[in-house]
Amino acid sequence: PLAGAVFQLWTDKGGAPGKTIGDPKTTGADGKVTFSGLAFGTYFVQEVTAPTGYELSDPAIQGTVTIDAALNGGTVKLTFANPQKPGANEGLKVDKTTKEPLAGAVIQLWTDTVTGIPTGISCSVTEPEVPAGWTLTSIAPSPAVVGDSPITVTVTNTKVPPGPKLPETGAGSVGNIVAAALLAILAGGLMVTFGRRRRENG
Repeated sequence: PLAGAVFQLWTDKGGAPGKTIGDPKTTGADGKVTFSGLAFGTYFVQEVTAPTGYELSDPAIQGTVTIDAALNGGTVKLTFANPQKPGANEGLKVDKTTKEPLAGAVIQLWTDTVTGIPTGISCSVTEPEVPAGWTLTSIAPSPAVVGDSPITVTVTNTKVPPGPKLPETGAGSVGNIVAAALLAILAGGLMVTFGRRRRENG
């Protein structure tokens, strides 16, 4: 049952609502209103205002309702069904430091719990894929209750600091090392040869 729906009773004028009868009535916690003391005749019932968080019934006007001797003092029951208003969540990705928007993030919305009517639906937001070079820092608010107006959920990422730079190990570096080693060997050989020549002269 939904409380807060407002209904108006109308006379029938050629198969269409004619004049209003009495004041509008609002449903209570049981979701009901009663129009009593009606004279024989035909009537229309209109849902004027839907409960908060809901749209008007379709159709919002039902009739004709016939009150006559055959009813024998009984009650004619009408049912109006109200669809929920769709809500929206808006996800915003930002850099933690600069607060600038980030591209490439994937945001997933999950249903958490139904907290009641007409409060709405509580949803949790996750980030299954973080942009390359970033880590997840925070998601707020989460869970968030979906209502009539969009809710902005901010997902904050922090940039991963660069790691230490490794020394180059390319072919050019290896060639330089080999050349330096060969030069050292040759220099050592020259030193030995030079020493021998000095001893022969003596």
